[in-house]
Amino acid sequence: MLYVLSFLVSFSIVYFLIPPLGRLAFRLDFVDKPRQDVERKIHREPIPLTASYAIFIGFFITYLAFAREFSMETIALFAGGVLLLTIGTIDDWYKTKGKDFPALPKMIVQVSAAVLVYLSGNAFTGFYNPFSGDYIVLPVVLQFLLTIIWIFGVTTVINFSDGMDGLAGALTAI
Repeated sequence: MLYVLSFLVSFSIVYFLIPPLGRLAFRLDFVDKPRQDVERKIHREPIPLTASYAIFIGFFITYLAFAREFSMETIALFAGGVLLLTIGTIDDWYKTKGKDFPALPKMIVQVSAAVLVYLSGNAFTGFYNPFSGDYIVLPVVLQFLLTIIWIFGVTTVINFSDGMDGLAGALTAI
């Protein structure tokens, strides 16, 4: 029940923030304009590039309201989220100019955010053996690599899926 309630709170926050942030995006000309030279862009009208702020705010307000703890892990998650939001904003700003942002800086920031989260103690430490039920603890090097690869992989997949309107948001919600 707690998960359903937290989902509804987060969804409501995002739902109510999207319209004013969208209007702000149009005022600031922070929109993804239709381009004929890019095959995967199928929209015909400008799309505001501010939904990530609504999702970020909705997630963290809900996280703080339901987790009710403010620890190093919380600070690391917030700082990592701010790093990803910042590099995403820079990438989107390039889109508004009809340019592509280089992949290397994005990768460096994404990996840095993942390392920050790992160092806070939020890591993939192991797994349960489905046959015996025993918890298998992985070596620290493997914990580090799997945590970084997981966070980097998820952010990259979400970023790549952002070409179709609503797809990245729907994947994030799931």
